[in-house]
Amino acid sequence: MAQSRPDPDPELITGGCLCGRYRFAARPHPLWIAHCHCRSCRLATGAPIATFVGFPQGQVSFEPAPPKFASSPPVLRAFCERCGTALSYEAEFHPGEIHLYRSTLDRPADFSATRHVLFDEREPDFDVWDDLPRYGSGSRAAIAWGPKPALRVLFLCTGNSARSILAEGVLNRRDAELDGQRVLAHSAGSQPTGKVHPDARALLQDRAWQFDAQRSKSWDEFRLAPHIDWVITLCGQGAEGCPVFPGRAQRQHWPLPDPASGAASFPDTLQAIEQRVDAFLDELGASPISCRSAPR
Repeated sequence: MAQSRPDPDPELITGGCLCGRYRFAARPHPLWIAHCHCRSCRLATGAPIATFVGFPQGQVSFEPAPPKFASSPPVLRAFCERCGTALSYEAEFHPGEIHLYRSTLDRPADFSATRHVLFDEREPDFDVWDDLPRYGSGSRAAIAWGPKPALRVLFLCTGNSARSILAEGVLNRRDAELDGQRVLAHSAGSQPTGKVHPDARALLQDRAWQFDAQRSKSWDEFRLAPHIDWVITLCGQGAEGCPVFPGRAQRQHWPLPDPASGAASFPDTLQAIEQRVDAFLDELGASPISCRSAPR
């Protein structure tokens, strides 16, 4: 059995190949985690799906540096020439990023995927029992959703740049479940700005990879979503002035002033949202997911 080399920093995310020849260390936190279904990744791994953890390029180091294979002109894949383990992926169309394979991490259970990508290239007889959105080639909106039931909460405001982004992040941080179903938060806007406010991003930076809160998006992306159980609007004015999402979801209105306009501070808004989210989960009777590893 290969012996792991000592890790001098417990905050590092570490991993390596099957035989132990190559080890890597990454600084937290990842940019995103996704299941990839493209044919080239399937061929590189010999598996029907490859799960990647994306990092800024400067935050990952290998000891020693593994060889790389140019699988296509813009793509470099690192691997161990002794045991054959696929180690990393870099591409010109993902500038400044390096993608590690989740299965090579020492603690893969700490890093859950939030979506599927290139789902239109999937093997037709292979599926995954999850509740995640599935994106196609070049698709901004999900082309399908996982079949596993989940209790879904959609936080809605006009611009989807601050309050709804924070609410999505806070609820997903709670890792809650109800009657065996994950409580999953999403956010959207009726007229999205297309940009997440930097102060909202900074407040969520430690767990940003666990949800899609880093993208301001239209509620149109949820037209194909499975049943939305709750729609919660966060407009500062009365509920009658907020956008209305179609469907039969249960609704709540949490009137909060917009920190993006200077009407409130971002820390105060975050605290108010945390209190409301905790009260909402208590009202539902939801509890923390017991099987998930504690985050770093």
